[in-house]
Formats: sequence, structure tokens, C-alpha cells
Amino acid sequence: MMKVIFHGVRGSRACPGPEYLAFGGNTSCVEVATERVRVLFDAGTGLSRVACRGDSRPIVLLLSHSHYDHLQGLPFFAPLFDPQGPAVEVYGPSGNRDGFKRLLSRFMDPRFLPFTIEAFVNPKLSLSTLRSCSTPTLLFSKKGVTLHSLHLPAHPRQGVFLFSLSSGGRKVVYASDIELDASMEERAQPFLQGADLAILDSHYRESDLKVGYGHSSFLRAYSLTRLAGVKRTFFFHFAPEMVDSLLEEERVKWLGRAEMAREGLEVEL
Repeated sequence: MMKVIFHGVRGSRACPGPEYLAFGGNTSCVEVATERVRVLFDAGTGLSRVACRGDSRPIVLLLSHSHYDHLQGLPFFAPLFDPQGPAVEVYGPSGNRDGFKRLLSRFMDPRFLPFTIEAFVNPKLSLSTLRSCSTPTLLFSKKGVTLHSLHLPAHPRQGVFLFSLSSGGRKVVYASDIELDASMEERAQPFLQGADLAILDSHYRESDLKVGYGHSSFLRAYSLTRLAGVKRTFFFHFAPEMVDSLLEEERVKWLGRAEMAREGLEVEL
């Protein structure tokens, strides 16, 4: 059994305020939990909602890219600071010629935070650099879970990683910050093919779509998952302008075809 948990569903920035209470205002973080391992996609402010106390299952954290809205929760993730914490494997992008550890060190510069990467004292922490490969790459295969990545030039400026998770005959795909055109659809479709559940960037309504910003729309996300034979589509990574009332309009519009991610929502597979 797998459980998909949405801890943060916003894009660009966190969105406090009463107009964001129904769907949530934290930025990207999605968990897929199995009996033996917990996999986290992205480390936005939603990472603060991940409960870790008393849970000894190892954690795998995958970062799709290094923009702030997907990274801001990482310096405050408790297991990284716990010398008795669970094993944590973090996979992240390189950032030009740097490896991921170097990129993270620059992000945690003491001019911006009161501590550095040296504060991560968990002895079972590993930091690995994702390979920018245009074909699926095996990242992890143990404890009944297999993880693959795919790098696409679909988001400024370093592109973005898509991730797939397979366990117990079920497949989940996470595809945030991906601007979909005919070329990107063709490259992404095989990666999503036959997924039981796919979580896709749906930053814009089609009428609001901005070319070159690295994001998709509800319509384009759904079209891709339909082509790929995905069983359940979840819209995700909503623009700050998409307040609860607008997201509710979209939810009703897509009822029976696709579902709206919401902070705190749990889905069992």
C-alpha cells in the first residue's frame, strides 16, 4: 500500500491569508509513504508539515530544481539536524558546474541563515547530485521502491527533473514546473505512461498561460496525462493568483476527469 500526501501545493511563493485556506498556501512538497520508506518530492515550505517524530523509516528527498519555492523548507527539516534521526538521502540538481552539495552550501550562506550546511549532523545523511540525462535514470531501488528521474529543458534556466516511483505494482509520477508544448509532451509522455497517479504542474488557466515562464495549464496537464493513459491526474503548483474561489471553479469544471491537489489531502493506492 502507498499513501500520497500533499504537504504543499503552491508555486512561486507561499501564500498566507484567508483566500488560500481551502487549498493551502505552502509551496511544493508531496510525500509518498510506503511501509518501509518515505519519499518526498521537493522541499518547499510544505516540508514543515511532514511529521517525523517517532518515525524510523528512511527518507528519500528528491528536488526537481533549485528555485526557492522548492527549496525553502530544507534548512528547517528536523531529521537533518538529528544525530539519532532516520537515514536521509537527498538528491538535488547541480547548478552549472557545481555538485548539489556545493549548491546547497551556497544557498545556506551564513549571510542569509544563522547556520550553515555543517549543522546537518545526521550521520546517516547523504547528498547526491542528479544527472541531467534526457533519458530515464535509475536513482534508487531498495525497500520495495524504485525511483527514476528524467531531466527536461522545460523550466528556466537549468531545466527540471521529473520523478517516477514504483512500488507494489503501482506507479506515481511527479512533474512540477514543466512548460508543456508539443515537444515536451512527446518527451514526457513515455515517462508518465500507464501511471496510476500523476501530479502535474497546473500553474495557470489556459487564458493566463505565459510562454517561457516554465509552467503549464490545467488543460495541457490533463491532455498529457490522457495521452499517457494515466489513471488519476492531480493538478498541482498553483499560481498565487489562483485563490480558493478560482481553484474551486476549476475543480468543478474538471470533476470526473482530474482532481485538485489540496494541502493535507491523503490518497491511498
